[in-house]
Amino acid sequence: MLLSSDAANRPTPRHESRNPMTTRRTLTARFTALPGREAEVRSLVEALERDVNNDAETLTFRVFQDANSRGFTVWEQYDSEAGFQTHVHAAHVVRFNELLTPLIEEDASILTFMTPITTEN
Repeated sequence: MLLSSDAANRPTPRHESRNPMTTRRTLTARFTALPGREAEVRSLVEALERDVNNDAETLTFRVFQDANSRGFTVWEQYDSEAGFQTHVHAAHVVRFNELLTPLIEEDASILTFMTPITTEN
């Protein structure tokens, strides 16, 4: 059992601990470049990765390219839901999405939100 430091000084069960994993927003974004547009997409996501990693609310923003070279996956983690919303509405992200849409097969990035199944000790 972990102890909290609140005024009541009551014991806090482990599942109630103030683990940052419970408030973070974690997701992947996937998209596939149109044939022949891979270099343009790669250039866009490389620039976005640099910009987003400078944003205060960003904990992790890593871009991966699939072995087939047309598919891209972005691993994203933000400090909170509010931080994720700040990211989504940031001017550089809005502009990125405008430029990306005509270069990919999907109508937009496919987002998958994740929740940890265990907490860190």
